[in-house]
Amino acid sequence: MMKVNISQSLIKLLDKTECAEEVRHYLQGTETAPSEAMLCGLYFEHYLIGGCRGGQVPTFKPLKNGAKPKAELDLIQLIDKSKEILEANNIEILEVQPEYKFDDVVGHLDAIGTINGHKAIIDVKWTATREDDKWNGWGDATFKEDAHIQALHYTWVFYMATKEMLPFYFLVFGKGGWVKLIHIDINIDLLDRHEDKINETRQKLKAIIDSKFKSEPNISMCGACRYKNVCNKRSLKLKTEKIILL
Repeated sequence: MMKVNISQSLIKLLDKTECAEEVRHYLQGTETAPSEAMLCGLYFEHYLIGGCRGGQVPTFKPLKNGAKPKAELDLIQLIDKSKEILEANNIEILEVQPEYKFDDVVGHLDAIGTINGHKAIIDVKWTATREDDKWNGWGDATFKEDAHIQALHYTWVFYMATKEMLPFYFLVFGKGGWVKLIHIDINIDLLDRHEDKINETRQKLKAIIDSKFKSEPNISMCGACRYKNVCNKRSLKLKTEKIILL
């Protein structure tokens, strides 16, 4: 079996995808252009805490007259305000984008920092959603399963790598100016369950690799895939849905 590191992104991908070809692209590191929302998030994170995933500096394309686009100007204003919020709430960033690893499991954290003097794992989010949007945003974090996986994974890998159990916080900044500090309460029992999830991911991945990435793409799968514009197996075939009347 090919050597693969189990990341939180891989766990979430194998939970959702039906397409082995999408997994192949992920493992190969196929690059795709970021969406505007993703670019805004990367830009915000980079200039707020001093770095973002991948180590690259996110940039916006200037207007024809050379000026910065409105999206970038809005982010600069929000970043300045957010830095004041960090200071006012005694939130300090100590490590930016540290990587922790245990066996074949890896975690690329946003930051290790302190909140009111207490060491913590901090994950920074930018969102264009409203503060009370609990379906697509952060109105109620109990609905955000992907966020739960991320929090558990980062806490688990940090604990396994260092034997230190740190609290986990999401620091969420809304485009409209709202801010939330969300503590995900994690205990050892939850970390044990996440280890089961990691083992499940290994088994799913092995089955895909052993099948030589066998897949039957269809229009529904491909339409929502981030690799659709670069994948040579993109399909317009329909998947028949069968309904049995009783």
